[in-house]
Amino acid sequence: MKRILLTGYYGFGNLGDDLLFICNYRLLQKIYKDCRIDVFTESPAPSYLNRFADKPLTFLNSRSSGDYDIIWHGGGGVYFDFNKGDAMSLLTNRMIRVLGPRNFTLLYQFGKRTAGKPVISYKRRIGIGIGVGSFTRSSKKYKHKIQQLCTFDHLIVRDEESKKNALTLCDGLQVDVATDIVFDKDLWNGSIDEGNREPKTQKRIGVILRDWGSAKAYNYLDDVYNQLQWFVQQGYETNCFAFDANADKNYIDHFTRRGKAVNVWDPARVTLNDYLESLSQQDVFITSRFHGAVIGVCLGISGICLNIEPKLETASAMTENFYTVQNLPIQPANLQELLRQAIFKTADAQRFGNNILAGNRQKLENAYKRISTAQ
Repeated sequence: MKRILLTGYYGFGNLGDDLLFICNYRLLQKIYKDCRIDVFTESPAPSYLNRFADKPLTFLNSRSSGDYDIIWHGGGGVYFDFNKGDAMSLLTNRMIRVLGPRNFTLLYQFGKRTAGKPVISYKRRIGIGIGVGSFTRSSKKYKHKIQQLCTFDHLIVRDEESKKNALTLCDGLQVDVATDIVFDKDLWNGSIDEGNREPKTQKRIGVILRDWGSAKAYNYLDDVYNQLQWFVQQGYETNCFAFDANADKNYIDHFTRRGKAVNVWDPARVTLNDYLESLSQQDVFITSRFHGAVIGVCLGISGICLNIEPKLETASAMTENFYTVQNLPIQPANLQELLRQAIFKTADAQRFGNNILAGNRQKLENAYKRISTAQ
């Protein structure tokens, strides 16, 4: 029996990451017929993930020890840090670059063992659907993340930019490009019929936002809220969704204070099927979340990506403009035209969306085969 440690940004109540967990958990069961899957997470309350597994899960964190055949990194943009650290982090990161990431990792792990600190040992490290960005020179996360990144035996990233960034950070890695694993909707969406939308007289705009701080005085939440008011005046129904109750608190409060309800993903109280069913009833999405666009494609719903960070442009590229990009501040006439185009694409999702979905799923199937043959 293979012992596998599945790791990602799991257990924090984020819908996109919960779907990544489900996809990777089920994929591992397909690839490795006889395996035990434990979960590494720093979440203080990850137990709800048991709802998505067929066996009770064992959870590990940075204070744990263990011995595994594979550490499996299951998707998400986890290798980046836009925040600046302190002077000590800057000096540490300079030292890592002088030594080389691999040499630093060997020394760091040797030091932990010598000091009797917890160590998780493994034979292979594999990652699939990973997003890799850049780190500030004084990043506090860099010294931990680079130790993972430079020790991958097989790394499959979700886009070409991630491959470029990975090789810049750690030259010589074996890196392949696929796409985001949530595009493999058979792993998570078996019971939702995206073509079975309830009859309605109004077109429904689903709005999926996240908190985002701008260095300028501009508040994009105000901008979006004002546009929604205009859409309502034009006869549209607008429905707001939040994929993360904690990380999106400002967004949720901002809209509810103005009388606009927000449908919040809460895995402790809402079933995945019920939440996906609510999403599937929309005609178009306006999203500032990467997985808002990915889920939209899987549900046959077109939309618009609000360009708050580079990965929204990546999402648009992955969907071959089934999701178009709206730069900020919003230009009302442009947004209205993009909305009209998106509604048309959703109505003809058989032609527009299915080929895009099939292309992304083929990339994933190729990635699965590469991993399987490398066992």
